[in-house]
Amino acid sequence: MKTLSMQRSNFRLSLSMLMGLAINAFLIAWAIGQLFPLYYLFNNSLKTQSEIMRFPVKLPETIQFQNWSNAWSITNDVNLGNFMINSIIVVTVGLSLLLVVSALAAYGLERYIFPGKGGINVLLLLSLAVPIHSLVIPLWIFFRDLGLRNSLFWLAVLYCVTHLAFSILILRSYFASFPRELEEAARVDGASDLRIFWRIVVPISRGALASVAALNVIGMWNELLLALVMLDKTDLRTIPLSLLFFKGEYSSDLQRIFAAMAIMVVPTILLYIIFQEQITKGMTAGALK
Repeated sequence: MKTLSMQRSNFRLSLSMLMGLAINAFLIAWAIGQLFPLYYLFNNSLKTQSEIMRFPVKLPETIQFQNWSNAWSITNDVNLGNFMINSIIVVTVGLSLLLVVSALAAYGLERYIFPGKGGINVLLLLSLAVPIHSLVIPLWIFFRDLGLRNSLFWLAVLYCVTHLAFSILILRSYFASFPRELEEAARVDGASDLRIFWRIVVPISRGALASVAALNVIGMWNELLLALVMLDKTDLRTIPLSLLFFKGEYSSDLQRIFAAMAIMVVPTILLYIIFQEQITKGMTAGALK
């Protein structure tokens, strides 16, 4: 009996070890799969055109650091710095508007009862199913007729609107778990609802707001279609539109395209590294409360 019991115990231990190894192998493979696009991008940004065409995955024979400097200076009068400033302006304005509007809307939808609340919730869910590509022509006509094209501010407003439903739904789920006792205590002390929101709810919700910001900043930074529709002037282009400078009618400057994309990706990578802890806390805050 003891021998049989020991065999069963050893079998269970071996099975547990095998499962652990399988899980670790899966996680390692998943991590490699996630990191491979970055390797492919930065690796090809340091190669010559012929190396990219022949051996896109292989490490460069000679590292071409000048690709980055060549990509930065598109022409004598235009460089990626100009477009990066435009992108920073659009993302900063759009993200600021998005956080304010989505936080107020999510808090109102979660805390108050009013006519049409159910319809608004349904519209928010339905709006997630509408592809942005189907709205390009109506948006172009709308902004053209109002004379709002070629404006970084109105492009930022458009980014805010297109990301609004997603952000409201995330923040609403967070506010659903927000402790009402804090609000009730402040209300007993005579604080108005708006004061409670700005002085109590928003400071405590910084992690959730950081999560929403991180989830949306990548989409705004890399967005191409709406910027292409809204902006005609060269000096107003955002950084994704700058990649069009490297493509001719019959050829493409691949090493400069990869270098320009690498430069474009660096700020978002730094953003995640700097705010990684805050973003992680914000993503799990609603579940822990």
